[in-house]
Formats: sequence, C-alpha cells, structure tokens
Amino acid sequence: MKKGIAITLTALFGWGLVPAGATAAQTFPGGNGKIVFVRKGDLWVMDRRGGNQTRLTKTEARETAPTVSPDGKRIAFTRMRRASSREDLQYRAAIFTMRLDGSGVRKLTGFRNANVGPSFSPNGKKILYTWSSGEDNAQVRVMDRNGANKKKLTGKRDNFSPVWARAGRRIAYFNRLGRRPGLYVMKADGSNKTRILVDPVTSVNDWGPARRILYTTADGRIATIRPDGSRRRVLTTGYWPSYSPDGSRIAFQRCPNSTPRKCRFFVMDADGSDKGRISATTRPSGGPTWSPNGRRLVVPFFRPRKKQWDLRLLTTGGSSLWLTRRGGISRYDYAAWQAR
Repeated sequence: MKKGIAITLTALFGWGLVPAGATAAQTFPGGNGKIVFVRKGDLWVMDRRGGNQTRLTKTEARETAPTVSPDGKRIAFTRMRRASSREDLQYRAAIFTMRLDGSGVRKLTGFRNANVGPSFSPNGKKILYTWSSGEDNAQVRVMDRNGANKKKLTGKRDNFSPVWARAGRRIAYFNRLGRRPGLYVMKADGSNKTRILVDPVTSVNDWGPARRILYTTADGRIATIRPDGSRRRVLTTGYWPSYSPDGSRIAFQRCPNSTPRKCRFFVMDADGSDKGRISATTRPSGGPTWSPNGRRLVVPFFRPRKKQWDLRLLTTGGSSLWLTRRGGISRYDYAAWQAR
C-alpha cells in the first residue's frame, strides 16, 4: 500500500471535516424496506421505523459506505482494514457484499490499494467504484456484481465521485488534477469521455431523470447541468444534494457561514423552486437518504443533551421520528434504504 491512501480516503469520505460534497447514496424506487447504517465502524440494519436493530458485522476493520442493490437482496460496502505498524498508513480498503441478514459475505476486491464507494448500476448487474494507489492517484473502475470482469474506466490522475445515469448507459465523474480538470461524462464502458464543465473542484452528487446531472461547487453552490454541458443552472447554496427516486425533488443540507453549527435539511423542487426547511438545527454531517417511495428521508442528527449522533426520520412535511437512540452512528456515512 503506497503513501497517501489514508489522505485519499479522507478526501473521498470527508471524515471529521465540514462536508465539501460527496456522491449521494443510491435509492432505487419501490416500497420502503429495511435501513442499513453504520454504528461504531460496523454495519447494522433496522426496520423502516427503527425497530429490530441488528448488527451485521463485527470485525476489527471499519465498514463504511453501504448501498443496497436494486433488487433489495444484497448490500455492497467498503471495509477498511488497519495496516501493520511498519506501514506509515492506517488503512487498506476493499469492497464486499452480503445479504440483508449479514450472511453470504463476498470479498470483491483486494486490500492492497483503496477500493471505495461502491454503487450498483440501475439494473443491478455492475458495481461502480473508485480505486486509488496513493495521493492524487485515483481512477474510476467497474466490475460485475460478483466481482468478476474488473475494468479501468479512467486514468489514474485523480478521478472521483462517479455516478450512474438513471438508464445505466453513461457515467459522470470529475477529474481534479489531470491535464483537463473538470466534470466529465462517458459511456458505461469508459469510451467517449467528454468534459462538460471546466471546474477541478466540483463534486458530482447525482444524475436524475430529465437529463440533469446534480453537482456541488467548492464554495457550496448546488447546480445542475445537462450531459452535453448545456443549460448549467445554479439552484441554491448547500451541500450533499440528492434527487428523490422519481427525480422531482432534491434534498440537501445548508450550513450558514456565520453559524456553521446551525445546519438544517431542506427539500426543493428539481428546478430549485419551492424550497422548504424540514428539520431543526444540527451540526454539519452526511447528507439525507430518500426512502424508496420518496416521502421520507433519513439524516444524521446531533443530540446536544446526549452529546451523540443518531439517525432521524424526516418527512417532506417537516415531522420527525428518532430511529436510533444508542448513539455512535457514523456522522458522515449515508444510510442505505432497501427498496422492495
């Protein structure tokens, strides 16, 4: 494992930092099933209203970035293993899958380098992820659902945040340090790479219907652009935006510059209109996860009196329900919601 992977992992997930934008967790349309979340470095699962909380992993490694397949049968996630004391880095990272009950664990990549951020294709047959061998040295890769047929889709010069188009035929990502930095679109096989926006610090968040790519700028502006680079539109200020499963709305977090600990979650229409606050104030955290039916969201929420983070269920109308009460949830990990 080469020097700089720990830095790369921090850049990818933003642990301990004010969010600067990251790829939203996928939620596939359907009925509301179980919710997968991270607590103290392990994966847990619970019912849609917080009942029957069950621990799925129990290792010395750290699990993160869970996502559920479109058919609702398997979880893909990143496992970060501590390196030996002789190495100057803390973690190695590999991608695994398992069933929703924790059985059938499969290791899809090795730990030699950092393999992070798995994302199922809309048809569930492929997994998109980011591979890195060191600082400023990352590429977008894809593999079959079972780990076979791994393929490099980009070069190694800092390519991050890949997201699938809703039909699964194209992929958007950004390049930070190459000869032509900016936001790119390519076919799912890695061909026809086209730069559609010149901005090396953009973070790609989601790709919705109606041919709109959702992204965040370094100064906290949420914007959309068409895959041909036309009709760029700045919608609002905020971080961690994600489309609802039907693409009609966008959820996001906003933190005022003057009072960065008084963040709130909002929902707006996909064109940026009809913004509505749906939460009280909290601290900066990971972003919201839509329910498969698009009526609710799960968010990390800080509880000052208990001095802990818990998951909170929000409705688009503003009501809420605590899902966890034991604390210890991962502040910057998205939850993953099973569609059924």
